[in-house]
Amino acid sequence: MSNSCTLHTGQSTDGRPTIGTTQRPLTESLYTVAIELDGGTMLITTTINVPHTTERLPLPDFTVVFDEAELPTWVDALFGEDVADIFFETLTAPSSQPRTIPLTLSDLAADHLRAMARYAEGLWIRRYWPATREIPIEDEDESAPPDPH
Repeated sequence: MSNSCTLHTGQSTDGRPTIGTTQRPLTESLYTVAIELDGGTMLITTTINVPHTTERLPLPDFTVVFDEAELPTWVDALFGEDVADIFFETLTAPSSQPRTIPLTLSDLAADHLRAMARYAEGLWIRRYWPATREIPIEDEDESAPPDPH
């Protein structure tokens, strides 16, 4: 699988800066999960509706919506220094026109992005597949060991 993608810059519906792999910023939907992070929100597609094979999963689509025109520290940890530099340049020199930036992610950054998609799947399951029954909490007296005296 290729680690190549194209980043698109833009603005969210409320005017905040966005960077992502889709021309239009993603919005929360059935297969797109919003993950609240320090300094912004990452919207990422899950692999729930992607057929699984023996190969690695494709890179998920994502959009990062920044709260401010400042680069959060997690961007460097998630994507690596080279991609963080691209994000930083985009945020510090905003353009009125959307831009496209071809990019090849490192294997580590691609694996981090796939891990975020798996995390999003966990959030998706929690939202759309709730527990079918209540699990009672035992009374304090019943759960305590018997008094030997």
